[in-house]
Amino acid sequence: VVNSAGTVIDKTTISLSPRSRQASVVIADVQSGYLRFTSNMPIHIVGAIGTRNGRVLDQLPALR
Repeated sequence: VVNSAGTVIDKTTISLSPRSRQASVVIADVQSGYLRFTSNMPIHIVGAIGTRNGRVLDQLPALR
């Protein structure tokens, strides 16, 4: 998780086998910023973005 100033504020490393899935929630105190994903294999990201309580929720656009 990278904040709007470009500082890495949270980092998680996971290892998945083929066709595995991972779901998680971004830490609550991030007001703005972005997620950075790195992989040595292609990854597909699908899901929803918004607030933890669901009051603001938007579907991620389809990537083609």
